[in-house]
Amino acid sequence: MILFIEIIIGLGLIAFPIIMGLLKGEVDFAFYYGIVFGFHYDKAYYRVKFEDGEKKNYKLHIFQFHILCVTILLKFAKPAENITVEDE
Repeated sequence: MILFIEIIIGLGLIAFPIIMGLLKGEVDFAFYYGIVFGFHYDKAYYRVKFEDGEKKNYKLHIFQFHILCVTILLKFAKPAENITVEDE
């Protein structure tokens, strides 16, 4: 269990400067009642319509590091040109 916690903390320390500096991401945190250990990755696609009428697709990457009752969320978005989104 101690090794597992060390791996999670190590992954977080490696990912934090990459996401904040290189990818211009955002860091949030949340508190949970209880004890949580682990790592979670998720992605979401969304479309942005700019004021000039141009539409672009983006892929939002979310990394979550769960340690005790704290979860650190590292989020960044990248353009996604390889997807098709239907117009409403």
